[in-house]
Amino acid sequence: MLNTPANLKSLRLALLLVVLIAWFFRFTWHGLTVDFYSDDLMNLHEALLGLRGWRAALAVLWPLTHMNRPLGELYYDAVYKCFGLDPLAFRVVSYLFMALNLVLAFLLARRLAFSTEVAFLTTLFWCYHHRLTDIYFNNGTVYDVICFTFYAAALWYYVGIRQSGRDLRWYQAVVVVLLFSAALNAKEVAATLPVILIIFEIVYACPTGRRPWRSSGALSAILATLVLAGIAAVVKPGPDSDFYGNPAYRQNFAWLQYLTNNGRFLDDLTLHRHGFFSPALTVGVLVAVAILSLISRRKHLIFAALFAIVTPLPVSFIPARGFYSVYIAYFGWALLAAGWIVLARDCLWRLLVTRAGLRSPARLRAVVPIATAVALMFAFIRWQKRDPIVFDTNFRKDAARERIRLTILDLQRVRPCPPRGGRVLFLHDRWPAGQYGAVFAARLVCNDPDLAVDLAWILEDYHKPIDASKYNYVIDYRDGQIVVGSPPRL
Repeated sequence: MLNTPANLKSLRLALLLVVLIAWFFRFTWHGLTVDFYSDDLMNLHEALLGLRGWRAALAVLWPLTHMNRPLGELYYDAVYKCFGLDPLAFRVVSYLFMALNLVLAFLLARRLAFSTEVAFLTTLFWCYHHRLTDIYFNNGTVYDVICFTFYAAALWYYVGIRQSGRDLRWYQAVVVVLLFSAALNAKEVAATLPVILIIFEIVYACPTGRRPWRSSGALSAILATLVLAGIAAVVKPGPDSDFYGNPAYRQNFAWLQYLTNNGRFLDDLTLHRHGFFSPALTVGVLVAVAILSLISRRKHLIFAALFAIVTPLPVSFIPARGFYSVYIAYFGWALLAAGWIVLARDCLWRLLVTRAGLRSPARLRAVVPIATAVALMFAFIRWQKRDPIVFDTNFRKDAARERIRLTILDLQRVRPCPPRGGRVLFLHDRWPAGQYGAVFAARLVCNDPDLAVDLAWILEDYHKPIDASKYNYVIDYRDGQIVVGSPPRL
């Protein structure tokens, strides 16, 4: 029957998720309309070159690979093979992952807090933040999005088993390790998951008298993920990696670097201009959050505080990144905010009932969560609008996106795609000298990773003569229009 308690509970949860998804799209829907960005073209080209045959399957399933974030590249390659160079298709798939993440965040918060209300408010805060613009408007952050999918799924699965009082069976431990491996292959920030599993055991299991080290399945899963994370930390930035020698990924294990980066994350979290949180203030905030959570003696608040402090570690010792890089860590801050709000509200409610002698408190109490959510929605919108940093979301004005869009349209119209082993020469293109966008675009339009594409400015730099007879197609731009032909020797 439809009105059974189980069905009514499921209907209520479904309604809450619909509200959250509507809330998410209310702020971010225009991210579906954006064109490719420079990172997209580079990532698509890398996927076209790297994901071939057995190497693709091995790179996706095996985390100890030098390939750059293979699960993210699989996203690019799969959407490209199914839908071609259609920006909308990439945005739709990205948004499907974000919607899935919203559901996972809700379910995970519900398990950690044992409260549907806290889970709803956590997801309300987490699913949108004004400084997460890169997540909503740039395919290049899909690595963070997919990483959260598998990170949260692994944690949710593990927490569910352990909260039931059971140990993990061998196949359940394998599931956790495989989910962790997938998260690690999406982005290296997933390396903190083993530490988070240990924190969960300490915060949730130890106070109940259970001894995690006597749970062979849980211990096996934690040790396996620790070993994988440790080996990946050596292999992924190794000499054969794309990260090797890249100054953007140079690690600086200094206390000041940690505080500077986390201060910047706090600036973004609280919508301040960068530099507001000094190293001293950052230490004060992090210590205060940890101490207050411990004093509260609420497991979900202690876990959320440690989660928020630990998960940014992989990006705390490299040159500063945007707020998108702590997409996972933001879940901890959202859970922390939701938990403290509900705790403070409940304390105030008990005080009012006791002191004011309210009549029918049970009936009024049923309305309080709804009133709280509505009030927080309005307050959250007003707070987000006060951000001093304004992001221009009219990406039609973005020169880089427009350059890519026009070049792809040009090449799709003229189709300069020779047989396998052919060659193409660009005398001029839409990119400034020193950039290889024309090479990427030509190979992608022709779906040919082996297409030889030469750029005239490179040949000139190496003092090589340009012989048009060696090429199947010679492409030039005159007055902003593409011209394809075979001019005589230049």
